[in-house]
Amino acid sequence: MKPAHWVLVVLGMVVLAGALLEFLTRPSSSFDTHSASPSMPPRVLSTVLFKAYDDNAIAADATYRAPLIIEGRIKDIGKDITGAPYLVLGDNPNAAQGVQAFFADASDLVSVSKGQFVHVNCARNDGFLVRNVIVRGCVMIR
Repeated sequence: MKPAHWVLVVLGMVVLAGALLEFLTRPSSSFDTHSASPSMPPRVLSTVLFKAYDDNAIAADATYRAPLIIEGRIKDIGKDITGAPYLVLGDNPNAAQGVQAFFADASDLVSVSKGQFVHVNCARNDGFLVRNVIVRGCVMIR
């Protein structure tokens, strides 16, 4: 690869890292407005939430405000590069994308497995990022 190409690759990575940092550090208030009574957050299937964001992220941001109870089948369980535990919910096992729910406490995820249908209550909806809908502050509803 020519040196000029490497410069463009590095520049692109720096821009992407800056955009990701800005997204991750923005205040949660940009999405956190209540759309239901404080005692009962609205419920939505993970497949419905993902399709809404895939179709029109702006409209989905307006419709699906946190807190939300999200119901869906577990596609993946893991930790991100910072060690934050998460689940990915969705019904299509052949598609990598879905609703990625981040948890403060990994103990919520110890007793679940891929393919299991779960209900999670999430305090913050960060919207669409890199082909996943990102929700944070989630706890498992038992």
